[in-house]
Amino acid sequence: MTDQDLDALAGEYVLGTLAGEERQALEARIERDSDLRARVEAWERRLGPAVVAAARSVEPAADLLAKIERVIDARQSVDFGGVTVRANEGEWVPLARGSEIKLLLVDKVKRERSFLLRLAPGGYVPPHDHPTTEECVVLSGDMVIGDTVFYPGDFHAAIAGVKHPALTSRDGGVIFIRGPIYDGYP
Repeated sequence: MTDQDLDALAGEYVLGTLAGEERQALEARIERDSDLRARVEAWERRLGPAVVAAARSVEPAADLLAKIERVIDARQSVDFGGVTVRANEGEWVPLARGSEIKLLLVDKVKRERSFLLRLAPGGYVPPHDHPTTEECVVLSGDMVIGDTVFYPGDFHAAIAGVKHPALTSRDGGVIFIRGPIYDGYP
């Protein structure tokens, strides 16, 4: 161990960042190693009152937990966790002729995403493969797949392995879509 490593270890000890067996082993070594003991004492002098103040045990106020719970409850009424994208937030990105998407959530770990697809009247999404299942719900307007017209509230799942025909819209519409992230498609 270099002098620099030994000095850093003494500093970590004084700051209290060593724990458990590592801390106990170092304390035993400090007892028998005068150079290490001197380094610890030097750190204690350098940090002085800051270490003492940080290490001093302070009893929390009796009502602290209640205060924390009130703050959490108040915050949860505004932000209850999760991801929120307001209607006026996010960016609409062109996808194909008369169609654009707005990403709502991307989960890179699960390799999934949720987005809105907005179709202008006559809007178009070209035929594409579905390597895994993708779900969609029409929120407004209409969506046409092949000869089937979907209206608000209608649900459609493109099952894995299906080649999806072109998707269009007669009067325009907004569709919520949840499915995989895969190359060549948003």
